[in-house]
Amino acid sequence: CTIYYQNVRGLRTKDAEFFSEAMSSTYSIICLTETWLVGGISSSNYFPPKYEVYRRDRDYVETGKSLG
Repeated sequence: CTIYYQNVRGLRTKDAEFFSEAMSSTYSIICLTETWLVGGISSSNYFPPKYEVYRRDRDYVETGKSLG
C-alpha cells in the first residue's frame, strides 16, 4: 500500500494537471488538504473513477469564515 499526502493550496487552479497525475499514479491512497473546495465543485474534476473520494468541504455557516 502506498500513500501520498499533500497540502495542495490552490487545487482549483491545477485541476487538469492534478487529474492527469492522479490517472497515472500508482498510489493506493491519496490524501489532500485543501481549504478552498466547496460542495459545488465535483470530485470528478480532480480524481479518476479508480479512486473512492471522501470529502469534508468548508461550511461557511459552521466556521463563520469565507476566507483563510
